[in-house]
Amino acid sequence: MAVANRQLAAIQSLSEKQASALADLDAATNDRLNAISVATQQGVINLYQALAVWKMARRDKALSNKITKLAASPCTYEPQSIEFSVNNSNNVETNTARERTLGLNNRVLAGLMLHTWRTQDVKCPETRFSKVESCCSGPIDISPYGLDAVFKLGSPIFNPDLYDPDGKMLTSIYNCSEISQPTFNIIEAATTLTVNAPPYCAELYNPRNIPYAFWHLPLSGLPAGFPVFFDINLSHEAAATWLQWVQEGLLVDDRTRGLAAHLISYNADLKVFAAIQVDFDFQQGGSIKVSHRIYTLSLELYDATPANLARYAFEVLLAGCIVMLMVLQLKDIGASVLTQKGQRRGGLKAYFSSGSVWLKLVNNVLLLAGMGLWWTFVNQHAKQFSMNLRYPVYTDLQPQAYFLHLANDGTGLRDVWSAISQLEAGISVLNWYYALNGISILLLIARLLRAMDFQPRLGVVTRALKLAAPDLMHFFLVAGSVFICYCMMGFLIFGNSLPWFATFGSSINTCFEMLLGEFADVNAALRDLGGLQSVAGALFFWSFELLVFLILLNFLLAIIVDAFNEVKGSTKEQTGIHVELARLLLDKWHWLVGTWSRRYIGARKLDAIMQGWAGILEDEEAQEAAETAATAAAAASKHKGDDSDEEDEPKVLQVLGETVDEAALTQILVAVLQDGGNGSGKGGKGIKGDNEVDPGEVEAAAHFIIKRFGKSTRKVAEQALKELGPGGRELEEERDKLAAALERLAEVQRELAEAQRNLMAGQKQLGQQQSHLVGLITQHAAVGGNGGEAADDVNDSEA
Repeated sequence: MAVANRQLAAIQSLSEKQASALADLDAATNDRLNAISVATQQGVINLYQALAVWKMARRDKALSNKITKLAASPCTYEPQSIEFSVNNSNNVETNTARERTLGLNNRVLAGLMLHTWRTQDVKCPETRFSKVESCCSGPIDISPYGLDAVFKLGSPIFNPDLYDPDGKMLTSIYNCSEISQPTFNIIEAATTLTVNAPPYCAELYNPRNIPYAFWHLPLSGLPAGFPVFFDINLSHEAAATWLQWVQEGLLVDDRTRGLAAHLISYNADLKVFAAIQVDFDFQQGGSIKVSHRIYTLSLELYDATPANLARYAFEVLLAGCIVMLMVLQLKDIGASVLTQKGQRRGGLKAYFSSGSVWLKLVNNVLLLAGMGLWWTFVNQHAKQFSMNLRYPVYTDLQPQAYFLHLANDGTGLRDVWSAISQLEAGISVLNWYYALNGISILLLIARLLRAMDFQPRLGVVTRALKLAAPDLMHFFLVAGSVFICYCMMGFLIFGNSLPWFATFGSSINTCFEMLLGEFADVNAALRDLGGLQSVAGALFFWSFELLVFLILLNFLLAIIVDAFNEVKGSTKEQTGIHVELARLLLDKWHWLVGTWSRRYIGARKLDAIMQGWAGILEDEEAQEAAETAATAAAAASKHKGDDSDEEDEPKVLQVLGETVDEAALTQILVAVLQDGGNGSGKGGKGIKGDNEVDPGEVEAAAHFIIKRFGKSTRKVAEQALKELGPGGRELEEERDKLAAALERLAEVQRELAEAQRNLMAGQKQLGQQQSHLVGLITQHAAVGGNGGEAADDVNDSEA
């Protein structure tokens, strides 16, 4: 009984002590809450910190009550182990990539990569206003920064369960022993105090022993900065947690100078990759310039599909044409330096003195460079590119802390950036390819306009621009000076008020848009300005519109229209391009039909015959040309009867507005060969002489030229009448009469010339006789003593 009483007394004593302990705990908790309230009211701590401390006090109280109650309560039950499983309806395995899409069917690869870079704070140069702000931006800073928001009091994601005054839990997460050579006991320059005592190394902890959030990782092609990667396997809630952790960790602060976001997606329907990049440029003026770029490209270029095979065939054809153009250009350059009979053909200086040669050369070089860039893109980028659906970048996607703990020393993050940079490098090459092609197309347009001069009606535009070029040069000198003055005026007056004139470049763009008629927004903004700026804005706008938009622009149009009208009025050729093309096709058809004839002589053979007659070929080439001409003459004489049967209607040749038939052409060739053989001195053949030309050769050549290039007299007359228009028949008759009169006049002139030649021959004969007489007189005068015989001789000579 006494023992029971003692036990009961002990239990009562313990109960009293427990009640006393609970009362003390309540008092301590109340004191703590009062202290929190006072500190909050005095501004020592903010509301977030007060809430965090209050949660810790409540937790400590609940934990103490739980321990007390469990210590005083007897155990009347035993714990039991029950196994169960939870189905979270997530069928995606942890080692596979989740499917994330942009839009409906653009699948995101790997994830989203952020990269930021920042600068150091340096002391500003001494000025009058150094007291206002003494810190300026310095060089790039790669030292770790930020705070792990999980350990940050007052942060929305602060985790009280990880609060450890002793630091054992913190150092187990941020373990400095994992670093090969950790740094401890650093002397802080600002306070000269020793910080980062073990186990808080300087690589992972700041001087207040709070872990950093962001560390530098060098990535090729990017500025020295700090990458952050959002994995594709993050759920919606997890991604929101990571984003909040990045924000609370102060990824972007007052020392940030740039932030870039990179994302890669793939569209299976179109077989197209998309590279998305958003850049945030923190400018010195305090603004943030945001720019974005979206590039799409196909890397499956030569799959076995009809479209790809057709494109491949056209690419081969285009490459062959480009190479052929370049070979022909090089051939022309080589021909310009070749020698012929000891003399230069003008040389490189004369060849490159033409602007069209430079235009062709630059265009061909750009086409060849574009072909090389396409080959580089296909073989070094398109065929070599590969990218996984997911990369193991971080050790854990749902960590309690240390979110950016890299796996495998950052190998996964480097692989991600390598794939992204490889795709962006291919895009860069492709952009260069497109730029070169654009310039090449502009040069092709210039070549096309230059080539259109062959047809008078097509060349009106180019000749008009050429005629107006001097006036345009003077106009652009004046108009350009006025335009630049207005751009400078807008930049100086409104640059600090309106974004359209913030920089000189933007001012130029704005004035050019106003010149094109896009001025509604600018005019409204200028009118909204207050004070004297509104007056300056009105003067600027109305003077620009009146002087530049209405006067100078119309001057430009007047110069071009005036030149066009002048060229149009001076163009006498009325034949359209469709008529000339029809003629060219008809001539080509005659040539194709003539190649099957046994009397056919090619253009090269005909040129060789002519050069052989002119004596500008070598001996072997001349002999071959002579044999060819003899063969052609024999064929012509053999089939002369066939010619008369095949074509009864005679043909003529139109040369420089004159009509030449076969007989006249034969006479012309004979006259030319006579001149070449008599006085040229170049070894040409003549009709008479040592190297005679068979008249049959001349007739064969004339017959071939008339046969191939001639037109029937009926068609020539019809065409002449058609060109003359109404009243053409009467004009034709008058022309025939005039031609007959001119023919008679020519006959009279020929007779007069023949008489003059006879007169000159008689005069020449008389002069020879007089010379002979003078010689005889001199001879007889030298013989002395025989005057009678000399007189007889003189009389005989006179007789």
